Amino acid sequence: MHPVFSLSNLNKLPGPLKNGAQKAAAGSIEDLLGLSALVKEGFQKRMLRFTAPAFYAAIQLDREALTPERWGEIDPSTTLCVIDGVVAALKASVSLIADGAVPKSALLDVWEALEQWLEMLAGFEENLPSRTNAEMHRACMGVLHLLITEGERSLVHRLWQAAGTWVLIARVWARLLAKRDGAGLEIVASLLQQYSHQPEDRVADRIHWNELCNGAGGYDGLSRLLVKQLRYAVRAADGGHLEEQQVSGPLWVLGSMFVDPDEFFYEILLDHGILSAVTACCVHLTDPRAESKVEFFALLLNTLRPLLRACSSPTAMAGAVRAGLLLLYYRCLQKPLITRLRHASPRLMDGLCKIFAETFARFTICLSFLRAAEPWMAQIVSEKVMTDEAGLPPVVQRWHAFLRIVQERLRVVLAFDAGELTAAKACDNLDCARIAPKRELKRCSGCCCVYYCSRVCQRADYEYGHRESCQSQALCRQLDLNMYPKADRTFFRALLAHEHAHRRAEIAFQLLAFLRKNTQLPCVEFSYTSGGGVCTTSVRSLKSVEHELIERDMFEEESDTQILRAYEAAKRKRPVMVHILRTGNEHGPVRVYTLRSESAAFLDGLRKIVQNRAIKAGSGEEKEAMEAVVKGTQRVLESY
Repeated sequence: MHPVFSLSNLNKLPGPLKNGAQKAAAGSIEDLLGLSALVKEGFQKRMLRFTAPAFYAAIQLDREALTPERWGEIDPSTTLCVIDGVVAALKASVSLIADGAVPKSALLDVWEALEQWLEMLAGFEENLPSRTNAEMHRACMGVLHLLITEGERSLVHRLWQAAGTWVLIARVWARLLAKRDGAGLEIVASLLQQYSHQPEDRVADRIHWNELCNGAGGYDGLSRLLVKQLRYAVRAADGGHLEEQQVSGPLWVLGSMFVDPDEFFYEILLDHGILSAVTACCVHLTDPRAESKVEFFALLLNTLRPLLRACSSPTAMAGAVRAGLLLLYYRCLQKPLITRLRHASPRLMDGLCKIFAETFARFTICLSFLRAAEPWMAQIVSEKVMTDEAGLPPVVQRWHAFLRIVQERLRVVLAFDAGELTAAKACDNLDCARIAPKRELKRCSGCCCVYYCSRVCQRADYEYGHRESCQSQALCRQLDLNMYPKADRTFFRALLAHEHAHRRAEIAFQLLAFLRKNTQLPCVEFSYTSGGGVCTTSVRSLKSVEHELIERDMFEEESDTQILRAYEAAKRKRPVMVHILRTGNEHGPVRVYTLRSESAAFLDGLRKIVQNRAIKAGSGEEKEAMEAVVKGTQRVLESY
């Protein structure tokens, strides 16, 4: 024990103060609180150093009185009083040491006494009110912060290396955040900022990151903690300056993870909303008042980049768009911010623009993304950003092209909402294939994937083979639901129906060219992989699609079922056309859809043109015959 904590020092206090200090050291909570108030007010600073023994005595854990076996026997009000006294003593001790009244070397004794309390409270904190927990943990963080900032270098190093330190930080961080304790969170943020300024040691960083993760309760707990902290920082700013210190802790945690990325942790982070939380922080810093923090803003953007690259969830991306991702990108392209960003980090904007282009292209076909983008589009377009593009940098021209694509897709959303693109469905019994409003069809209750117009058709399809494939289709549907929300999956088919209706002449020309060279079954591919999400169409053989899916290990049960239906329909002379939807890039997801009509007039009409040897390829006659087929078969009715 440090000599300054010797009880004999109490004798150096003047009469009334000595009596109160001695009673406090003996366990009087009332006198202890009064003595703590004097320290807080700075009363008689010359004498206050001699009150340290009373505070040190108060933080000694009486293990005989507070054993785990007797914890439930003690009057809760008494226990709360004792803890209130400990909190007051800790605050007073920190104040005395910070003011220089007590030597800094005495800090270690305070910490060792405090560790005993932390050990006891860790097992019984559920018996304490959240207020008491928060105050105790805030006081603990105050002591640790003082040790880190004012302690000797060897002691600071030892504390950072101790696993218990990181577990404590994680637990206290979570409890203070749940209580929205601003003062306590400031201390935690300062601690993490202090550590981030230590000399770089990637191995030690990762070890400490793992300990912090364990203290938070694993990946799930740490993800919740990071997202809540970032959202708290934005709320605490309340339209003013975003405190860099409040955000630096999560950035260090994320940065340590980016060094050795774990895909599973990425998924959990995105599920909890890390993308929208980081986006909200970035948007807040694009306010003109925050331009002086351009280096910190660049750091946040660098944190956003790997998260965008890893994001494959429409739900996570829609959350980021609602938080202002489009507005963020728009503001980054405006002067003087883009100039300042290029100066702060020359390669940042080029890399960010590339990732934005790739990311946005993948999600412009998702209904959740488009609905989230709609209000921001109205704001951005109202600022007349889509004016004359002459002389604009290529990156801005690409941005304008993206805005036009989103506006076009939003018009499709309007038609989708009006029911124009989801009105009809075909009976999945191939011998029937009757087109009817979806509400008139009965869905298979086993897999929820196929529809029938009557029980007769359902029974016939079950006997033909659906009974065996029903369970595997249900599993495939569940996996699909985990990847895409139900509304997005519905919109994919509606978008295909829209594109098919508006590109019938183009598709007919491509089909005609295919049929002249091939005897295999054709399929139409709608690709959204280039030009920021622009749709391009092509016709290829169904067999080549089947081989591609097998080679890429993407031949799932649903794709298998759709392709088999197309082959079976061809044998039965039934009109089934397979459509392929490709998103992302050349290695992105591939989805297989069938599209049926009441007659095979469209495809059969093109086949007749090919079979008519009098009609030469590329001739005016061929063009007229093709236009007649397109006009005569306007309705491809299955749209859902």
